[in-house]
Amino acid sequence: MGALGLALGLVVWGARLAVVGRYGSDLPQADQWDAEGLHLIVAQSQGGLSLGSFFAPHNEHIILWTRLLALLELKGNGLWDARLGCVVNAALHAVAAGLLWRWLVRWVVPDAPAGAWIAVALAVALPFSSHNILASFHSQQAFMAGFSLLAFALLPVAAPASSAWWGGVGCLVAALFSMGAGLLAAVAVGTVAAVHALASHTLRRVWPTLAACLAVCLLGWELRVEVPAHAGYAAASAADFAGALLRQVIWPVHRFGLGVFAVLPMAAAWAAWLWLAGQVCRRRGGKGELALLAAGLWVWLQMAAAAWARGAGAPAPPSRYLDTLVIGAGVAMAAWYVARTRPASGVALPRWLDWVGRAGLAVLLAGLATEAVVSVGWQLPERHASYQRGETAVREYLAGGNPASLRTDDIPYPDPVTLRARLDEPAIRQVLPPSLRPPLPPADAPGSVIAAALAQHGLLVLLAGVLLALGVVVRRAGSTQNSTLSRAAGHSPKP
Repeated sequence: MGALGLALGLVVWGARLAVVGRYGSDLPQADQWDAEGLHLIVAQSQGGLSLGSFFAPHNEHIILWTRLLALLELKGNGLWDARLGCVVNAALHAVAAGLLWRWLVRWVVPDAPAGAWIAVALAVALPFSSHNILASFHSQQAFMAGFSLLAFALLPVAAPASSAWWGGVGCLVAALFSMGAGLLAAVAVGTVAAVHALASHTLRRVWPTLAACLAVCLLGWELRVEVPAHAGYAAASAADFAGALLRQVIWPVHRFGLGVFAVLPMAAAWAAWLWLAGQVCRRRGGKGELALLAAGLWVWLQMAAAAWARGAGAPAPPSRYLDTLVIGAGVAMAAWYVARTRPASGVALPRWLDWVGRAGLAVLLAGLATEAVVSVGWQLPERHASYQRGETAVREYLAGGNPASLRTDDIPYPDPVTLRARLDEPAIRQVLPPSLRPPLPPADAPGSVIAAALAQHGLLVLLAGVLLALGVVVRRAGSTQNSTLSRAAGHSPKP
């Protein structure tokens, strides 16, 4: 991973730990009461937990990795603690960020300046998606993005049957069992590989990759689940679809006004990516360019899928989708940097397009800064207050058994009747988190104790990452200066 990759991971983990410690809760939320509470905890207590339980659909998704992770956390801790899940999810993001940096400096921007490290750190560490940070069930988003990005880094130009090729195909298959939209990674890789093969006349070499992507797409299509009760969430018209897609495209500059004031800057921000796509179609571009092209296409496919499946009334993108949009912002910035500094086959980014990209990225960065302020100043405190009210309501119900205690908008499940049924399950009552029971000795719930301590000291972890990064920069600067002095001394005339 490298020292800077490790530093980036510490910064990301520390920042997310700080958010969990300040605004989070150990109380399971929403879908957890069904996917984990009913289908894992209760099923296990009744002897009904089997291998098929982990592959059972949850709404439109097969969340194998989320269920496995939840069971491991429960087994290791003894209590059903959502804060522990959030701490582990933060670690997953940190590892992904470190590996991403390692890949960037190896294949995309070997001479990446300090500003690139800072940009990646801010993009991944700032709490844009409060839902994914504070709801442990949303590890599925991290798994889908992680497997997909790893496939983009490994597969497009990997030699068939090589270790990288098999690793990329494995990541495509793994993405299918993270979320319903996991198959879009195979669509993106297959499309980019096909375009590159046709442009470079290497179809004979690339056909195994195309066949693997097609097989994964067919498998994903066969695994798809339709939920009739969710039909009302889908876009009912072309206007709904276009409106929902537009609201995602213009994030995070949507607060600057609609129409051309938002669309034009975002189009400019993606201009360099589109230019790189054109270069790939002209047989220009290496592994880094192909991965950026696949990642950008994946982001657009994700936005289109969300607009189709959840586009009724053309809503703004919910918090849980924002991690994907942040990846899109990162792809746009990386594409601009690559197009400026590493011209494909000697073809430089046109100067006018460079300035268009600069303007678009400046607006994009301003939008990201605005969203970070909104999240910290309003969204996170509001969610924290809601969590606290939910904890109070559940504690009152557990203490007195009065159903009226759960008749509030802040309970951790949409339906109070169903929540009451879950809370009345003996197997669930035995593993409820620390906030709903008297204080426990650390030995009774070691994971809860460790998670709470880490969350309270997240800023120290972040500071350790920053200091490590500064140390690396200072050491490299010293090495560069010494090398320069040595070369100068070597060329100086002898007395």
